[in-house]
Amino acid sequence: MKKVMKSISLFLCAMIFATSLPVLFAETESASAATTTMVNEKVRGKVLYSYSYKVLTLINKERKKRKLSQLKMTRGLISVANRRTAEISLYYAHSRPNGAKNPFKMYKWKHYVGENIALNQQTPEQVVKCWMNSPAHRKNILNKKFNSVGIGCFKVNGYIYWEQFFVDNKASRNAAQKSNAYVTYTVAMKTSNVKLRSSVKSVWFDDFYTRRITTYQFNKRVDNYDFLTNLDNSCIQYKSANRNIAKINSKGVVLPVANGKTTITANLKGYPSKKVTWTVIVDVEEM
Repeated sequence: MKKVMKSISLFLCAMIFATSLPVLFAETESASAATTTMVNEKVRGKVLYSYSYKVLTLINKERKKRKLSQLKMTRGLISVANRRTAEISLYYAHSRPNGAKNPFKMYKWKHYVGENIALNQQTPEQVVKCWMNSPAHRKNILNKKFNSVGIGCFKVNGYIYWEQFFVDNKASRNAAQKSNAYVTYTVAMKTSNVKLRSSVKSVWFDDFYTRRITTYQFNKRVDNYDFLTNLDNSCIQYKSANRNIAKINSKGVVLPVANGKTTITANLKGYPSKKVTWTVIVDVEEM
């Protein structure tokens, strides 16, 4: 069986948490992921192409110091990298949220492929510094076998997720840089990886003004801090247990109707068991 080299590294520099896992793996993939029950989550964020190309400039500067070839970014690799940033914004790992252990199946390469990911660095300079200070990430950036790279940068819920997807394929030139843009990605999730959360357990109304509630996917817990990613409401179904007390629309906006207490439930569409609830209390003083 033909084997190829895969080098992967995971890093949360700002949280002082890092692991590296360079391994050999076979090109064949287990069929278990394909038979696992899947659900779709939707995440909307801003793709920062300007940051991606700045990272490319910075890592090529490091390679030039060592007389290594300059990496090129192709449109296909950028697309893969952007999708991976959307995936790691919901499930921060080198394995994919759909259960596939091999993220590199997303792109056809010749012999060598590698991935660096990162979370919570706010600028290209910060993330490149973090990667270069980590031996495994640095090894990917300076690997002379790599010729092309896809770099993704995705901002959602105030956090920035970073991706570098290296391959040995050669490209003649860089793809044209696009403008930063908001994008909604649909991400296939293994049901066991769906973990809906809310940032609060209850919503208190002392007036009859509306409030918006947000449904999150729990991503990762680091140093007692939970990284949560807000889901696009198009994949969420909201329901009020008592519409005479409070109503809620498809955008998560709660309208208090009368004094009392009820429960609001949000579930992933088509999957009632994947849910999160809020206690809603309406207590408006009589005028």
